[in-house]
Amino acid sequence: MNTKFIFSNHSPLKVSHTSIRSKLHLFESAGEVQHYGEGQVLYNEGVMPRGVYLIKSGKVKIFKHGSEGKEQIIKLLTRGDFIGYHSLLGEMKHALSAKVLEEVQLCFVAKEDFLQLFYSDADISSHFLRLLCDDLRLVEERLISTAYMPVRGRLARLLLNLIDVYKRDGDVQGRIFLSRGDLAKLAGTAKETTIRLLSEFKSEHLISIDGPAIIVKDIQGLERITQLYV
Repeated sequence: MNTKFIFSNHSPLKVSHTSIRSKLHLFESAGEVQHYGEGQVLYNEGVMPRGVYLIKSGKVKIFKHGSEGKEQIIKLLTRGDFIGYHSLLGEMKHALSAKVLEEVQLCFVAKEDFLQLFYSDADISSHFLRLLCDDLRLVEERLISTAYMPVRGRLARLLLNLIDVYKRDGDVQGRIFLSRGDLAKLAGTAKETTIRLLSEFKSEHLISIDGPAIIVKDIQGLERITQLYV
């Protein structure tokens, strides 16, 4: 793909959100629309990135294989999120793997086109640098949480974060459709512990469970739990 991008060189200190949205829309015209089913792998750790993915719908989990082959889920991504830009900008192999959690529609932008877009406009480069900084902040928070926050607090915070993920993909109620196993991997604990804590949250009227869906009923109550360990 040899799409050419010509932009004015705006100062990164004066980034317009409207301008960013209109320029990020160029990813759709520059990229190739792809569909993947549940369980399909976008890429594995240890391979060089071919480009960047923009999620149009659905969800993707980013994870690391442990020493015994077990998955440690790092984060869940959904509509509007980009995948794979860390390794591409760092010119290094993927440190993590990406797998489809729910059927997704993606816009794939090849490496050459993404870099041309990134380096040709300060607003775009500033946007992705901000994303990198946000990711670094989240990693720092997760390390602190794992070291100092009990599992009960970590699970409460995770549920609060997941509400936003599911709302961004169109579920206005923020219902969380995630297997207990994947929820445990995200929280960094055992599946049995996750099931027990969900039962406790339900008995405390913080959540309700409707089949596979977890519905948060008391956001303030979960926030109070996280504040106990700050």
